[in-house]
Amino acid sequence: MTEAKISTIEVAQKPEITSDTVSALEQSLRGIGIKDARAFSTSIFTIAGELDPAKLGDIGDLVHHSVTQDVFTNTPLETENDWDFTIRVDFKPGVTDNAARVLARDLKLINVEGCVPFTSKVHYIKGDAQLTGYCFGSLRSTLLARQA
Repeated sequence: MTEAKISTIEVAQKPEITSDTVSALEQSLRGIGIKDARAFSTSIFTIAGELDPAKLGDIGDLVHHSVTQDVFTNTPLETENDWDFTIRVDFKPGVTDNAARVLARDLKLINVEGCVPFTSKVHYIKGDAQLTGYCFGSLRSTLLARQA
């Protein structure tokens, strides 16, 4: 039996591995006066195509490091924190997505055919929810698409 035609794999740093180091995004938010700003980022791998659930697990094994990262397949990330909002950052059409290109090559090694991978970053943010515009400006580049 096959799963949905769109599958997601979210890769997050394990909570016990995450250090007290302030991320660049947190530094930027604090730099504009949001002293208690917190941010956490994950990688999302979206796979277009029909997949057997076991193969989706195999793909999850390809894209994460089991010692330092957790992988969530077709399920939202659950954290202990109450985030005010998230921003998902995708590549614009036509821009080379190197991580997806490498994953597409690796899918052939585990006999997965007919699937197309895409990658995104998701930034979970706690702080003033009015910072959405600022966060868009901080996170985007000319290669990335803007999304809310």
